Amino acid sequence: MTLRCVIFDLGETLVENTETFMKSKVERNMKYLEAAGIKLAEEDLKQAIKKAREDIDNTHGTTKRFERAAYYKALFKHLNKDLDERTLDKVYNMYTIECIDDMKLLPNALEVVIYCKELGLKLILITNGRKDMTDAILEKFGLEKYFDYVITSYEFGHEKSSLEPFKHVLEKFGLQPKECIVVGNRLDEDIAAKKVGMLTVWLKRDDDKILGKAEEPDFTITRLSELKNIIEGQQETL
Repeated sequence: MTLRCVIFDLGETLVENTETFMKSKVERNMKYLEAAGIKLAEEDLKQAIKKAREDIDNTHGTTKRFERAAYYKALFKHLNKDLDERTLDKVYNMYTIECIDDMKLLPNALEVVIYCKELGLKLILITNGRKDMTDAILEKFGLEKYFDYVITSYEFGHEKSSLEPFKHVLEKFGLQPKECIVVGNRLDEDIAAKKVGMLTVWLKRDDDKILGKAEEPDFTITRLSELKNIIEGQQETL
């Protein structure tokens, strides 16, 4: 069966934050909170960050963790700070701007996306997240023009592990599962598409978090450039 569609994940598959940004959680959050008039001890913030992260992880399987500023609502709770919407907005907006500014494309990401497009494949983006953040990231890297359809789990109402986004793509575009290949870094999210019969490619990263049930991918790669050979191998020979 001819391959007709490639479904990409976004974060940690096409784009990522720098190592410096990811390792500066305490320093960044201290800066955001101080700018919002909140001062506290570094150790108290460390503990609150850990507990807030656990709260968010415990909502896996739902879209609750993608509600606007969900992480900072949890952080404020563990800091025993009264939730003030104006302060929350200020902190969340500072984080959002800095996060997107820091992001970079993974090596060969744009090249591989263009390669798929030039083959005439339908390109779909399915990401666990929010539309506002996703749109900003796609615009930053000029990726929006390459995708035929974008699904964000918060607006769609289902995470990828529910399989609903994948089923929706099949129905909307009249595709058969084996005509689709899914590329992502999460064995419990992106590779879950294997359950509906889609081909799956796991982009193995250094820190691959698993919160749900891990699935066995059809293919494993460590660089996006390797996807080209997989796609070529899936094209029907005449």
